[in-house]
Amino acid sequence: MMRTSNQTINTIAKVGGHKTSANFIVVSVLLIFCLGFTACHHKQPEAIAQEDLIEIHRFEQVLFLTPSGQIQEKLTEVKDEFNSPLLNVLPENEVFIQQVTGFVEDPTMGMIYKLVDSSFSNIEWLQEDLTRAINQAKQLCPEIKCNRIFTMITGNLDYESRVFCDDHDLVISLDQYVIPHMEEYGYFGLPYYLVNLSRPQYIVPDCITALIQNRIVMPKEPLSLLDQMIMEGKTLYALKQILPDYDDTLLMRYTEDQWNWMTHNEETVWSYLLQNQLLFNNDYMQFHNFIEEAPKTNCFMDSAPRTGCYLGWKIVEAYMANSNETLSELLANNDSQKILSNSHWRPKK
Repeated sequence: MMRTSNQTINTIAKVGGHKTSANFIVVSVLLIFCLGFTACHHKQPEAIAQEDLIEIHRFEQVLFLTPSGQIQEKLTEVKDEFNSPLLNVLPENEVFIQQVTGFVEDPTMGMIYKLVDSSFSNIEWLQEDLTRAINQAKQLCPEIKCNRIFTMITGNLDYESRVFCDDHDLVISLDQYVIPHMEEYGYFGLPYYLVNLSRPQYIVPDCITALIQNRIVMPKEPLSLLDQMIMEGKTLYALKQILPDYDDTLLMRYTEDQWNWMTHNEETVWSYLLQNQLLFNNDYMQFHNFIEEAPKTNCFMDSAPRTGCYLGWKIVEAYMANSNETLSELLANNDSQKILSNSHWRPKK
C-alpha cells in the first residue's frame, strides 16, 4: 500500500505545531465506516435557524472532487474561502500544486476520502451542535472566538492533532473519528484506549476543548503536577459550563467503570500525590501518567486514567463555587497554588 509523505501532508495543513507521523497512512487507510451517528450522550435541543449556523467549509471535498489536472485552477478559485493561517492554500506555487496533486492521486488517500465522505455526507448535526456550543462559549468567555470551521483529511493518527485552532479558525480532521469501526483490521495496532476515544461523539467536546485551551494563560515553566492538574481542571470545568447537557463521563473521556473507580478513590489518589511529594514536582516524567491518556494510572490497580485531571476538575469546581471569578478570569488566573488554597477542596472519602 502506498504511503503519502510528511511533506505532502504538511503542505496542506499546518497542524497546530504537531509533527505528522510518517506511519499514519497505513493505519488511516482503513479507518472509516458509514456512521449512524446520533449516538451522542446528550440531550437533543431545538434546531438552530439556518441563517444563524456557522458554516463548515469542506476542504477535503474541494480537493478530491476536483480532477487532478484542474486543482491549480480550483484552488485559485477558492483561495479566499480557505485563506487561514491553519491551512496552506498556495495555487501560485508550482511545487505546492505538485505535492497536492500527488496527495489527491494517491490511491490510499482516495480510499480514505471515499470512506470519510460516505461517513460524513451529512454534517448538519455537527454544524448545529458546534454553532450552539461556540455561541454558549462566547457568552461565558467573550475571549473565545471561532469565526470559521474547516474540515479536512490529514491521515494523521496523532491523537493531539485531531482538532487544531487559532484565535479565529478551527480545523477538524474528520478521518480520525471513525477508527473504532475497523475492528476487522485490528485497528492496525492503534492502542484500544485511543480507538475507543475516536468516536464522532467526541468531536464537539474536542473542538470546544481546543478553543478553551487556546485561552488558558500558562503558569511559568517548568510546570508542576499541580499546574498541569489545574490547567486540565480549568478545561474540564469550562467544558461542563459550555456543554451542560453532555454526560460527565463523555467530557472526562471515561467509561462508567472508570468514572465509578475515580469517584470512589479520590482520597486514595490525593494521598498518593501528597505522600510521594508529587504535587509540586516539576519533573514531567515522574508524573505524566496522572495527566496523559493511558489505559490506567499505573500506580493503582484497575484504575482510571488521567486521575490528576479529574482531581484538577474537582479543585477548580470547588474554587469557582467559593469565588466571584468569571470564566474569563478563571482562564487568565495562572496561580495554581492560590486556586488550590482558596478552593478549600477536600477529596471524598
